[in-house]
Amino acid sequence: TCDGVYQFCFGERTNVVPDKATAVIDGKFKERFYKFLQDNDYSGSVKELDNGTIEVTVNGKSAHAMEPEKGLNAGFVLVEFLHKITNNKLVHFIHKYLSFDTRLTKTNLNYTHEVMGDLTCNVGVCRYENEEVKLLLNFRYPLNTDVEKMTRVLSEKAQEFGLTYKVISDSKPHYVDPESELVRTLHQAYIKYTNDTETPIMTIGGGTYARSFKNAVAFGPEFPNKEALIHQPNEYAILEDLFLATAIYAEAIYNLTR
Repeated sequence: TCDGVYQFCFGERTNVVPDKATAVIDGKFKERFYKFLQDNDYSGSVKELDNGTIEVTVNGKSAHAMEPEKGLNAGFVLVEFLHKITNNKLVHFIHKYLSFDTRLTKTNLNYTHEVMGDLTCNVGVCRYENEEVKLLLNFRYPLNTDVEKMTRVLSEKAQEFGLTYKVISDSKPHYVDPESELVRTLHQAYIKYTNDTETPIMTIGGGTYARSFKNAVAFGPEFPNKEALIHQPNEYAILEDLFLATAIYAEAIYNLTR
């Protein structure tokens, strides 16, 4: 039921950390909201609406869902304020089990793998309007994740707040042995043109078209120690890097077809 929070929204896509969150709340909380922003050094604004309500907005920082810790989820920031002024079940579910927890440690689902790394969780889209609720989560999980347990635990946590959890889609982890002929050939082509023998072969949480084939991997074109702005404002590529990548790809293709 509504107790001062009439609307609560953030995010447009599940694969991006939301950089803005808004809520329509009772106008009596305006000064309290301003104080919250000031005390915590957050960025935000207030817009006066009809019927004594206000629209509050907080700003975060976007990032790719495979590295949510590199962003600041604006939804979590707003929940930090809202959970103190409302009994809204969605707000309290997010606050108790999801807020500022990109590895699901609060639910003891923080799986990790020696090569593939940590499970990550991005709370990417939220809609609470006209008493209707939608919350979309994006998980990138390693090979050793117990998906059935994960589904069971999250379902139980959601039910605590009268919510229903269900899996909409599931793309299984894609993994190719770094000692395979394919990976070794690609790696040697990279080393030939960069002389970089220090950077290790790595996996990412991002989904690529490589998963469409059993023996395929994503290979570049991002180079180590370069600024990465994937799915963020001002994303760009350096021409010199693209030319170098082209030479590496040509070498790799030649060697793979010999």
